[in-house]
This record gives sequence, structure tokens and C-alpha cells, in this order.
Amino acid sequence: MVNKNARLQLVLSLWGFKENLEIKEENIEYETKRESHIWTVSEDYILKMTNSEYEIKNNVYISRLLLKAGIPTQKVVCTLDGESYASVGNRYYALFIKIKGEVLKDYYQGNYIKNGFYLGECIAELHDGLRNITHELKENNSLWDNNMIEELDGWVEKEISRYIPKCTLNKEKLENFNRIRIELNENFKELYLKLPRQIIHRDIHGENMIFKDNNLVGYIDFDLTQINARIFDLCYLCTGALAKVFDEKDKREKWLDFSKAVINGYESKSEMTIEEKCSIKYMFYSIELIMIAFFARDGYTELAENNIKMINWISLVLDNSKINLFV
Repeated sequence: MVNKNARLQLVLSLWGFKENLEIKEENIEYETKRESHIWTVSEDYILKMTNSEYEIKNNVYISRLLLKAGIPTQKVVCTLDGESYASVGNRYYALFIKIKGEVLKDYYQGNYIKNGFYLGECIAELHDGLRNITHELKENNSLWDNNMIEELDGWVEKEISRYIPKCTLNKEKLENFNRIRIELNENFKELYLKLPRQIIHRDIHGENMIFKDNNLVGYIDFDLTQINARIFDLCYLCTGALAKVFDEKDKREKWLDFSKAVINGYESKSEMTIEEKCSIKYMFYSIELIMIAFFARDGYTELAENNIKMINWISLVLDNSKINLFV
């Protein structure tokens, strides 16, 4: 701990801060296998660390462009040398003015339908801002243009195929899972190519949004921003909202109505195409497959199995509804 604090004090001196600062490590329990990389400094600043210069440059540049476009996010603080980030050893650091407020950890507290609708509106406004900075961002910064079909057919399929023979779930659960994989493969590829694409957040959830008095005051953490189908962000928030409560039956049963509210909130601000609405189920599946492959690859077999249960449950709920509830 002493060495870590000494290192952070050294890093912060690049911004002109003196020693004996109050530094608080932020909770990142929702992330797996990742060392501490976010700290609050004197309650007024956020220090972020990454091992990737690409990530820190994207985060800084996108934050600046969003502020310029009127989208609330963290303001970058330059070092004493006028740089937007600093390199110390093999790590990269950026300092931001902290947005004061609270993150959203419980989607289902209070009026969860209203909560979901508002979150959908917030994502639509963020997408509008991201769309407005697309040209400048593309011209001045590298950005990953992700093809999810290639991703699903590539490393995701490789990791899942390697994992399934070792999976301890029963035959029925694995058969259902394989049926979903076949359904996705047969129905999603052509739809995906027709989906509106733009810059997306890629890691949007309640803990990457700051609220004050129940109103959104800022978006944070643009490390993973990429070009992709815009409905990825909507579906990612929804699948994350299920993961947080999957073992809590009362909250789990609210998930579908919550997700519908998120979609409705988004469409109240930004019209969705019929292809997007028809793809929502398959985007849910795709995100779950990515999570299963990610957890399996990194040795989190219990989390991988839990996500197989989740994708099976999503399929069952949507199939029982008889119709596509998102169209």
C-alpha cells in the first residue's frame, strides 16, 4: 500500500499536486481480473490509469469533444507540461475534474419503469452527441470499427467451443444453449448488416452515469468506445441489469418490463428502425455469448455458467411472450 500511494503521489506531482493528498480507491468490483485503476483525489478530481495508451488517448479526446458538443462528461486537466495525459513506467494516467453526484447501482429501486425509460432517454442523448463528433473523431483519432459477426465467429466461437466440453451444466441447459447459438447464427448476420452504426460508449451502465437529484449530470469512462450498431449500448445496459439481479427472483421478474421501458425511452428521443427492433433479441444473445467467452477464457467458469443460464432464461421469457415485444 505504501508503494502504491508513493507511486500515485509521484504521478500526481506531474499535475503540480503536493504530497499527503487524500487519495481514495474507487470500487471496481463489477470488473474482473483488473487491478485498481481509478482514484478520487481530494474529492475534486478523478485519476484514471490504463496499460493502454490507445485507451487513455481515446478517453481524453472523446471527453473533450463531447464537452464541446454540449454533452456532460468529465473535464480533462492538463499536466504542468500542458499534456492531456502522463506516462509513468508502462502505465498511462489522465486526471479529470470529478462530476459530483451518485452512480446508479439498483435499477429496480422505486419506479423501475420510470427509471428504465429515463435511462433510455439518456442513452439517446449520448448517442446524439457521439454522432455529432463522429467526423472529427474519425479524422483525428484511431477508433475500432467493430464487426460483431466477425467477433462472434472468431474469438468468441473459439473460446466457447473450447469451454463447452468442460462445462458442468446439465444436458438440457447445454442443449438449449446450443439451440440459441444456432438460432443466432441463422438469423442475426443479415440483420446486423442493416443496423444503423455509429460511435457508441460500449460500456454503458448505471455506474458509468452520474446522477444528482435523480437527474443525469454526466457520462464517464469512454475507454472502450468504438463504432458498432447503436443498439449495442441499449442491449448492453439491459443485459447488465439482468446480471445484477439474476439470482433475485422478484427483481428478475421485472427485467423484461424494465428493458422495454429502456427501449421506449430511447425511441422517444431517437426513432429506431424495424431492423433494430427485430435485432434486439439477437443482440441480447450476442452480448451474452461475448460475456460467456470472456469469462471462460479468463477462468471464471462460475460466471460463464451463470451467463449460460441467463441466455437460456432470456430465450425462454421472450419465446413465452409469443410475439416480439420490442417491435
